[in-house]
Amino acid sequence: MTLQHFTLIFLGGGLGSVARYLFGVALPARAFPLGTWLANLIGCFLIGYLAQTLARDNAALRALCITGFCGGFTTFSTFSLDIVQRWQDGHYLVPTLYLIISLAGGIVAVLGGMALAR
Repeated sequence: MTLQHFTLIFLGGGLGSVARYLFGVALPARAFPLGTWLANLIGCFLIGYLAQTLARDNAALRALCITGFCGGFTTFSTFSLDIVQRWQDGHYLVPTLYLIISLAGGIVAVLGGMALAR
């Protein structure tokens, strides 16, 4: 790791975080946290696609796009908090379905990004 890589991760992470915030503003969480779900699926798709294309053999692009942008954009901690808060409120079906379709959807999105890149 070089200072350039740290700088690229910092820049990409900032951009990804701002993009994620805008998703939350545009699609506020209600019964189903649509903004978080879409951000995670899009982020998974981007990671799959970028890992097979632009960032495959370029450490600087990997730092900027995958570690930085996608890391800042995807929201595993928010995803987990959304589920736990709904469980604590006594709601079990929707957050459990959200958990299942997020994990399955994320895997499918990564595979889709990789397939598109080929």
